[in-house]
Amino acid sequence: MYNTDIEQFRGRLINELWKSENDRLSKWSLPEVLYHLTDIEGMVGIFDKRTLWATHASRLNDETEISYGIGVAKAHILTRLHPSPNSESTPDISLSNKYSDMLAIIFHLLETPYKNYETFVTSFCESIDKSTPWLHYGRKGRGVALGFDSSRLKGGGYLLLPVEYGESEMKNVIDNAMKVAQSELDNSKMSENKDAFNSACDIVSSFIKVQAIRFKNDSFDEEKEWRLIYWMPVSGDNSFRIKFRVSDNQVIPYATLSLGYDTPIIKIVLGYSSSMNENDEGLKLFVGKEVNIRKSNVSVR
Repeated sequence: MYNTDIEQFRGRLINELWKSENDRLSKWSLPEVLYHLTDIEGMVGIFDKRTLWATHASRLNDETEISYGIGVAKAHILTRLHPSPNSESTPDISLSNKYSDMLAIIFHLLETPYKNYETFVTSFCESIDKSTPWLHYGRKGRGVALGFDSSRLKGGGYLLLPVEYGESEMKNVIDNAMKVAQSELDNSKMSENKDAFNSACDIVSSFIKVQAIRFKNDSFDEEKEWRLIYWMPVSGDNSFRIKFRVSDNQVIPYATLSLGYDTPIIKIVLGYSSSMNENDEGLKLFVGKEVNIRKSNVSVR
């Protein structure tokens, strides 16, 4: 039976969670240009097809990238459920027994694979003036960095969000989500409604899983990464939308993200070891006069 009250509650809670998160993220300023590193063949494909490839989150470069945020979340929830009496790091959140029950349920749900959506990611970085991005993503200096007008990357059903490094902000996400859920249940006078309570647990756990994809260990903080994230609802007809490629003897699922006819690439930076230079006539003819081309001075060994 369709329950209008529960559906309205779910909608309000989801909206409030994202509003709270957007407020927290407001301290980040979107850079004017974000760089996507690829090889020359990848650059030609992006220009020709006006699409970006978004890799399935389970197949990102570092296998810990998808598990790091979830691991931090689970450890933090356990600390909330079983605080050490001498710990100074325990968050100051007043939770009654029923909300402790909520945390326990959310912990269990975090151990369950997120099967409502498939998550795909395209990575960008704020700066390509250090060796790290070229070494890990720029084909060791032989590749190319495509500079996108970041304001034109937003929208189209995708989220453009900064990667956050370390544990503290992930803990803040969880604490904020719990405060919002508690407030919505109380304000809606549904704290004793079992269906609303279970819905809140499901929504908060899903929200944490969504946010966890953009958290990495602080050892990666030099990357200054941003992620264009696309969620594809799981259904029986996704086979034509999910594509596959082979890399390092593995099958890599990916999705194509449309850039529109007017591709938002405004700069091209050739790797230090690239065989091309900024005066390459073929390259200039291919990308057009509007795109600024230069050679990187960052040497990668």
